[in-house]
Amino acid sequence: MFVHRVVERTVSLLLATGVGLVTLLATPAPAMAAAIGALAGAGPRPQATRLKFDAGDRVKAQVDVGSGNLYVTVRGIALQGVSAQVEIGAFYNSAAAASSPTPRLGKGWGLDYTGDVRVAQQSDNSVTYYGPGGLVGNFPLVSGSTTTYTSAKGFKSDLVKSSSGWTLTERTSKVKRTFDT
Repeated sequence: MFVHRVVERTVSLLLATGVGLVTLLATPAPAMAAAIGALAGAGPRPQATRLKFDAGDRVKAQVDVGSGNLYVTVRGIALQGVSAQVEIGAFYNSAAAASSPTPRLGKGWGLDYTGDVRVAQQSDNSVTYYGPGGLVGNFPLVSGSTTTYTSAKGFKSDLVKSSSGWTLTERTSKVKRTFDT
C-alpha cells in the first residue's frame, strides 16, 4: 500500500508540467464516451487499427478506429528492481472515463506500472481482467459452467477458474498468467 502511494505521488509530480497538454488531447466528446460503454474497447486492443499521435517523447496518443477509444500514455520513470526494471507512468482511457469509480489522477486516468495486472470477480460471476496500460476486459461465465469463461471482447485469451484462483492463457503465445482468489 505504501509503495502504491509513493508511485502515485511520483507520477503526479512527473505529470504536473504536461497535464494541460494531455488533458486537451484527451477530452472526448461526451456522446462518444457514452456510446463506447464502460468496458468495450477499453485499453489497447490486440491487433486493432489505430491512428497514432505523438505529443513529445513522453506523451503518446492513439485512437482505436473500431471502437473510437482515445488512449493516451505518459511515460514517467524507470526504476531498477530486484529481478526486473519497473516502469511507472500514467494512461488515459476514454472508454473507461465514463465509469471510473474513484479516479486517482482524474476521470479516465490511471497509473501504469509493471506488475499492475489483476482480475476481480463481479456480482454476476463474470471476471474482469485489468491489464497493463488500462487494458480492461470482462469474461462472462459460460452458461451452465462454474469454471469456464467466454473470452472478453477483443481478447484472444481463455480464462479458467480453479480451486486456488484463475488462469488466463493467451491463445497465440500460450503465455499463462495465474491469479489468486
